Amino acid sequence: MLQKYLVYIILWFLSQLLIEINCQETPYVLKKRNEHTATLIDNKLYILGGSSINEVGKDFFYIDFSDSFNIQNLILTDLSNINIIPSHFGAGSARGGTYNDTLFICGGVGNISANKVELVYTFNTQSNSWTTPVTTGTIPILFDASIGIIDYNGKMYFWDGIGDIIAILDTKNLIWETRSSIGAPNIGLKSATTLLSNNKIIYIDSSASSLIKVYIYDIVNDTWSTKITSGTMPPKRLGASAVLGLDGQRVIIYGGSSDAKPVDSSLYELNLINYEW
Repeated sequence: MLQKYLVYIILWFLSQLLIEINCQETPYVLKKRNEHTATLIDNKLYILGGSSINEVGKDFFYIDFSDSFNIQNLILTDLSNINIIPSHFGAGSARGGTYNDTLFICGGVGNISANKVELVYTFNTQSNSWTTPVTTGTIPILFDASIGIIDYNGKMYFWDGIGDIIAILDTKNLIWETRSSIGAPNIGLKSATTLLSNNKIIYIDSSASSLIKVYIYDIVNDTWSTKITSGTMPPKRLGASAVLGLDGQRVIIYGGSSDAKPVDSSLYELNLINYEW
């Protein structure tokens, strides 16, 4: 039960990065932002970068969910002074590596044109240190890395919703490969996505007027399938957050924007048994 509440609390917290929180007596004051990364590693939620009218692209901090906390008085730990990544937004992030305790940051766009953002950065959560690892294989160009997904074997999958090229990074061996995935749909950028319990990836169409279709990518067989949903469908939204429910039978989405405006604050659940919202 506590884990279920943690899922909802984290979704709530991510939404608050889009509307400034009143944080009292904290070493870091939250600022409004979007297109940042958020990665949960050992009960710590690491937030990095983002885009805003205020300069936030170099920000790096975490909140520790293993300790008791008050949502009206969040205590954040600021690590911005050790951040080596240039000011950026739109990167992909994941927990991976040999021991599954490393923060991976891939792709992204520099907030300043002179900023060169490397393809991959890693953060060691044990020593609090950044590195720029050397990767091999077929090095891709990541047009939109923000919906990168990592599977249960430590491989990150990057597909931007347009075209059929899927880039894959093995975070244990630091090797890239690419696939030309026949049958990939064209659903546009910033779709909500998450990994399912059967090691398949679900993509929720962000380009449609309502989220009536979802697409399932089988990472083992490199095949796609389409599911038509029913029920109370969420309206169109770009950049929503998606997580898999703890029972493995629901996908929960929250937030996003439509016509450059934030959408309603409702949580929507998709039943993976009958695909009903």
